Amino acid sequence: MNKLTLSNLLLKKIVSATDSSNLIIAGDWNTTLESIDKQGRLAWKETKYRNSLVYFMKAANLIDIYRKIHPKNKTYTYESKSLELKSRIDFF
Repeated sequence: MNKLTLSNLLLKKIVSATDSSNLIIAGDWNTTLESIDKQGRLAWKETKYRNSLVYFMKAANLIDIYRKIHPKNKTYTYESKSLELKSRIDFF
């Protein structure tokens, strides 16, 4: 089963079980949504997983509230000194 299918299943489950107008989802998503969310020697690029999460967010009418309030802030929740990498992979 591909991740897009998993996103559709998750979306259907959430929509059928909740009042999505009052929905907050938080987690360690292990992906960055935008290039501003990553700094280091490895360049940012879209991934299938990231794109399926963005698809899910759009379909469920969800937003990254931190990025909405702080569109230009560079804040990171993960850092690897050995990889010279910082990224924001935890979000609401």
